[in-house]
Amino acid sequence: MHLESVTIFVFGVAFVATILTLTYLFPHPTPFQYTVARIILALSAAAVATLMTGFLSVEFSDQIKAGGAAAVFMVVYFWSPAAMVVTPAAPTVATETKQTENPIPDEYWPRSPSPAEVKDRAVLLMHSPLDVDQAQTLRMLNAFGRAWPAADIRWPRSSTLLLEHLDNALKNQHLLNLEQPSAAHLLKNGRRLIVQAEQDRLRAVARVSGLVRRCDFLDDAALATIIQRFLVLANYKAHRMVKWVLNEARDIGVEFRTPASWEIFKGDNYRVLYDTNGTRLWQGQLVSIAGHPVFGDFGPGLWLYGPRYVFVHRRMMAPPCFGLIAQIEWESPNETELPPTYEGEWRFACFRPNGSSGTGFDDDDDRLKTDPEIEAELKLLHEKWQASGGGRPVW
Repeated sequence: MHLESVTIFVFGVAFVATILTLTYLFPHPTPFQYTVARIILALSAAAVATLMTGFLSVEFSDQIKAGGAAAVFMVVYFWSPAAMVVTPAAPTVATETKQTENPIPDEYWPRSPSPAEVKDRAVLLMHSPLDVDQAQTLRMLNAFGRAWPAADIRWPRSSTLLLEHLDNALKNQHLLNLEQPSAAHLLKNGRRLIVQAEQDRLRAVARVSGLVRRCDFLDDAALATIIQRFLVLANYKAHRMVKWVLNEARDIGVEFRTPASWEIFKGDNYRVLYDTNGTRLWQGQLVSIAGHPVFGDFGPGLWLYGPRYVFVHRRMMAPPCFGLIAQIEWESPNETELPPTYEGEWRFACFRPNGSSGTGFDDDDDRLKTDPEIEAELKLLHEKWQASGGGRPVW
């Protein structure tokens, strides 16, 4: 028994020493490195726990229960102290120094939620503008099912630092060259963009619970994918203008370096945001889902983006693409106007290549493709909408 105890102790100490070494070698871990660190810490903690007296019991749900060393492993893995080991502290924002002394780091991991924090709300984690913690999302779906009481989105650290960097520039105007033309744009719109980004964040948080409810016909894996697409789109839309104005303000002394995790959005963003995989981007005008009208900013009908195959049939009995649901949730001006479910027939009045006027260019593929019956349906919806004074009639 003594040899067994010594072996367990050495095992635990060896792996903890490995983690400490890797911490200094890789201060900004990739998602894979972070997962390995979390597993090693959990195994080490469980090994050492076998030498301790007492009993620990943990219950994650009706399906998952553990005790003893297994309970320690699950606590450390799911509510991970690994974040405290591998996540460096956020840099302080300089107040009187040149902006070059406060470059934006590539990425930081958000803190994993504690058991108390997920007691009455679903906490979602974004590790980068494209990386949503799907394991955490699945845990929330398992814990709350399709009736989420509330939600909390932990945005990527790089996105938060964009806001902090712009706020720092506005607070230190005396360090900038305000004679340049772009200075007026920064001073006029900078504070508004920060406020708008915060409002967009709140809007995304408010939409998540309803999104889950409207997709209750899908399994957990499919729904987790839709949530991932929605968070990626919402994060980009909420912070893109902040990044743009910082880029434009370089000539007045704002030394801004785009976070490496945002570099993928340079140039053609469509492949990332709308699942085109490098193919041509198309847009289709969605009229209704399961007989429920869909509204955009200018009345009935909402233009959505994606590859050609999702629009070509114009009438489908299931969501043609998970990315379309994310767009509807983000682009619809009022959640009360969203359909109660995304299950049912999707009806598109027309579709065309993005950027096309629909009149045709080099070949027939550039022409607007329409469905006369659905076009007539959309026209009738517009007439009702205009008769109501631009409000939303009861359908």
